Amino acid sequence: MNNLLKKQFGENTSDDRLDLLAYSTDASQLIGEATAIVWPKKTEDVYKIIRYCHRTDSTITPRGAGTGLAGAAVPQKSIVVDFSKMDRIISIDVKSKTAVVEPGVILDSLNEELAKHKLFFPVIPASHSTATIGGMIATNAAGMRAVRYGKMISWIEELEIIDGMGRFFKANQKNIASFCGTEGTVGIVTKAKLKLAKHSKMRSLDMFKLETMEEMVDVVKSLDKDKLNAVEYVDKVAARIAGLGTSYYYLFVEYNDDTGQIFNEKEIDRTWKMRENVSVVLASEGYCIDEDPLLQLEKIPVIVDWLEKHDIPSFGHIGMGIIHPRFKTSSLLPEMYELVEKLGGEVSGEHGIGLKKKEYVKEDFKKKISELKKKYDPKNILNRNKIID
Repeated sequence: MNNLLKKQFGENTSDDRLDLLAYSTDASQLIGEATAIVWPKKTEDVYKIIRYCHRTDSTITPRGAGTGLAGAAVPQKSIVVDFSKMDRIISIDVKSKTAVVEPGVILDSLNEELAKHKLFFPVIPASHSTATIGGMIATNAAGMRAVRYGKMISWIEELEIIDGMGRFFKANQKNIASFCGTEGTVGIVTKAKLKLAKHSKMRSLDMFKLETMEEMVDVVKSLDKDKLNAVEYVDKVAARIAGLGTSYYYLFVEYNDDTGQIFNEKEIDRTWKMRENVSVVLASEGYCIDEDPLLQLEKIPVIVDWLEKHDIPSFGHIGMGIIHPRFKTSSLLPEMYELVEKLGGEVSGEHGIGLKKKEYVKEDFKKKISELKKKYDPKNILNRNKIID
C-alpha cells in the first residue's frame, strides 16, 4: 500500500489480501479488482481520498452496503471507498419533516429512529435492512410502495457533494438529477437532506387470484391511483416455486383508505409476507440473478409469457411497470434485454446500469453521463467504466 494512504488513514485503510478479495464484488456476483479499501469517517476524508487519486493517478469505487445488483460497486483496479463509518443521523426536524444524514446510514436504522417522531422515509427497497442512503441515491431506488411515493429523487431536498475535482458544493432541486441515479460516476454524496412522510392512518388490502396476465393488466388499469400504496404481482412460475399454488397469477393491492377487503393489521402483514417471501424462496432454490426491466403496463404480459416459456419466475412492482425475473444462470439475459428493447422498455427500472448492462444503455442516458463527467469529473477518477466506458 502507498505509504501516504496509510499515513493519512491508518487503521481506516487496508490492502490485506482477504479484504481486497471481499471488496472485489457486490451482490451482482461480478468480480473486479480492489487495490485498497478506505473507510472515511468525515467529509474531509473523502476530499483527501480524491486528492490522493489525483496525485497517484488512481481511481475510486464508492460503496454503500454492496447490495447493488448491477455491479456499480465492483472495483476496476480501483480504491474502494466504503462509507459504512459515515453513518450519522445528523438531525431530524419534525416540523419541516426533514432529516439530514450521512451516506452510510442504513435505511432501517433511519426509519427506526424516525418512528419515535411518528415519521418515516417512504422509499423502501427489498434490501431495506442493509441498504444505505448513499447507495439508494446512487441508483435512484424505488421499492414496493413506489406507486404512491415514487423513487428516491422525489424525496431529496438537498445533497452535499464532492466532485471528481475535489470541489465542494450543494445540489438542490435544480441539479439533484445530476447525482441521483448516476451511480457515483460524477460526484460523491457526503450528506443528504431528505424529505419525510407520516404513516397513513388507514390502510386496507386486496389479493386477487387471476387466470391471465391480460386480466391482471385490466385490474391494474381499473384501480384508482389516488388510493394506492402498492401494487405487486407474482406470476404462475414464481407462485408454484414459492408454494402459493399453480393455477393463478397473484395481484396484491394496498390502499390508503378502506377500499380493500382486508382491514386487520395482522392479516394485512400476513398477506404481504406471502409476497415478500417469494424472493427468499426463489433465492433458496437457486434463482439468485435478480433483474429489473421497466415496461409499459400493456407490454408486461408479452415478457411474462416469454419468461414462463423458459420456466423463469417473476414478480414485482407492476404498478410502476417494474418486474423482477429471477434467473439461475445468465445465459438468457442478452435475449431478455433484447426483447425489452424491442418492446420499448428499459433494461433497468431501479437497480441501475453499473457494469452489467452498459451494452444496453439508451443513447440519451449515455450522453447525459458523458456530459456530466466532463463537467464534474474530467479526469475520470469516480467509478470509472460504470454506465459508460
